[in-house]
Amino acid sequence: MHDKGELLLRVQTLRQGLSDWRTKLDTQVRNYQEEMGALNTNLKTEVGQLRAEFNELRSTLRQQMELTVSLAKGETRSDAGATTPLK
Repeated sequence: MHDKGELLLRVQTLRQGLSDWRTKLDTQVRNYQEEMGALNTNLKTEVGQLRAEFNELRSTLRQQMELTVSLAKGETRSDAGATTPLK
């Protein structure tokens, strides 16, 4: 059987081990939170850039479609004998 001093020392050692473990765990959690925050910020930035590029592409496509439609209408009229100046 262990005497009282040995048991107290063992309890203190276990408490210190637990305290060290909690400190390490807290540090890891903070580091992961910082990493996740940075990743989240980068992701939001990239999504914003992709949205801007998509909107630009959509606008360009609309302009091309409008030009194609106007050219097609102009060709249809000229096929019918009417002359329409093309821009």
